[in-house]
Amino acid sequence: MINYLIMQNNLAPICLFVYNRIEETKLTIKALQANFLANESDLIIFSDGCKGKNDADSINKVRSFVRNIKGFKSVKIFESSENKGLAKSVIDGVSLVLEKFETIIVLEDDLITTPNFLDFMNQALSFYKDNEEVYSVNGFTLDIGCEEFVRLNDVFFHNRTYSWGWGTWSDKWCGDDFINQNIRKYMDDRNLSLFKKNCGEDILRMLIDCMSGANDSWYVKWGFIHFIKNKLAVYPTLSKVRNIGYGDSATHCKTINVLEIKYDTQYSKDFTFPVKTKINHRISKNFLSFFTFKHKLLFRFRLIFKSEGLNLLWKDIQYKYL
Repeated sequence: MINYLIMQNNLAPICLFVYNRIEETKLTIKALQANFLANESDLIIFSDGCKGKNDADSINKVRSFVRNIKGFKSVKIFESSENKGLAKSVIDGVSLVLEKFETIIVLEDDLITTPNFLDFMNQALSFYKDNEEVYSVNGFTLDIGCEEFVRLNDVFFHNRTYSWGWGTWSDKWCGDDFINQNIRKYMDDRNLSLFKKNCGEDILRMLIDCMSGANDSWYVKWGFIHFIKNKLAVYPTLSKVRNIGYGDSATHCKTINVLEIKYDTQYSKDFTFPVKTKINHRISKNFLSFFTFKHKLLFRFRLIFKSEGLNLLWKDIQYKYL
């Protein structure tokens, strides 16, 4: 185990994708501005274009807000005149930034970060830069239990990466990997079965839906790329990110958020990273349990006994079935 501190003049740029949610965007920026390394970090914002006329006013509000953001080393904004959709926006935006920078930290407009999020991300990106087994760093994590492990460790590793506050390197990201024909050539029965077994019950359906055009997900392709190349994602044992994007205004997350986290309230800026990267099978089992049908069903059942729970369940049923 090595304790590692990054030189603060070599910070990864923050790449933020926004669309039409002004209140969520404001909260995301407010939390990011409160990060210890905010004023030393470059912020690059990608604003997607209108999907329809009804989005124009809300998109203009978001753009007006981000044009006046302060509190960072620099702020650069790319405003698309067309609606690319989330997948193309992320793939194109990340690819563009990584043409100039060696590392990147990526956020969407519904993620609240802890003040030490940028510290964790930059330190992990620096530490694992030359480790060929690691393909991404995540700021978000699930409540993996195992209190003794969490007390003694700052990170763990998994084949499944995630999309809620993440980072990678220019030599490990390739836009061509996301082309459908390059994904399909690995989608044989054996690979798909192992992908589901190693990365979660839900992820195979996500990939199939993505390839058929039923969803607009860059993330499930990124996860499949990790799996096919046998690469790992780094996770903090305490989450540095929480998602506020579930609900009626969300584009992709209108259902109930069943992913429970243990939020970091310590705000330490000093992290210890293991040199050897290996999956802890007990942690992996706990991690993947959140993606099972059993967990999702029990989570919804428990909502019956909570305030506003029945209202959430009714909205969930309306969105999925009605």
